[in-house]
Amino acid sequence: MWWLRQNKQTTLPDRLRERQRAVQFLRRNSTLYRLIPTQLRIVTAAYRLTCTEEDTFNVTFGEPMPHHLITALHLERDLWLAIHDTLEHVTRADYGSVVPSLRHDLVTLARLLALQAEMHESPLTITFQRRLATIGSP
Repeated sequence: MWWLRQNKQTTLPDRLRERQRAVQFLRRNSTLYRLIPTQLRIVTAAYRLTCTEEDTFNVTFGEPMPHHLITALHLERDLWLAIHDTLEHVTRADYGSVVPSLRHDLVTLARLLALQAEMHESPLTITFQRRLATIGSP
């Protein structure tokens, strides 16, 4: 009966924690080529969560998602897609050379998810827009 404990304040943080767990798994196992099928499933599930996050916010709170959260979600989607493309197209021979780039994307994604967790708890819009700009820049 877990659904009885669900409320407006826990829905989005629970979804965010699920994506954070995905990043943790991927970071721990980023050097294991044999886990690529599992990693692709995890990345796809996390990407799908980000695609429905804005609608979930609208339904849960009855109002549009704030702009800085939308910006963060778009950046997160781009990172999930980049990670998916990397994993989907890499060969065993090239995997070792791809791992540093993959880890960089995962670290960036972890930072972004941590920032999103702060966004859910604070009304400081301008501060978060500035911090998002530093994450989004190459």
